[in-house]
Amino acid sequence: MPILNPSSTREFLDRFYSFHDALLRKIEIAYTQDGGRIVTVWIATRDGSEAASNGWVCVRLVISGAKDFCFSDAANTTNAVISNGVYVSWFGAVVGLDFGHFANPPGDLNELKSSKCFVTGSSVDWTIEAY
Repeated sequence: MPILNPSSTREFLDRFYSFHDALLRKIEIAYTQDGGRIVTVWIATRDGSEAASNGWVCVRLVISGAKDFCFSDAANTTNAVISNGVYVSWFGAVVGLDFGHFANPPGDLNELKSSKCFVTGSSVDWTIEAY
């Protein structure tokens, strides 16, 4: 799996149109034996490098060393459609992902943590799966 880093983030987001109007398919939280946490997120989105299925693929994001996360849904709202796209932000050794809460990238880690749909961790691996 490719590892996302600060220098590859822009290319990654551009390839998937920043995940605008993508569909949040699944969220998994795994607790490891050593007390760590891994958050895995599956997103159905368009891939600018793919022609099959009109470019639709499923991107699996694996956030290792997960520190903080929140995935909040209410009865009258849903996070299933990521209208505002995904923001990937780097705060020193911490990577943060916001899944459509903000209209603009969060300015700092505290602002990111105010999102209703975010995760922070030490690394992000990603892979493409069938739509």
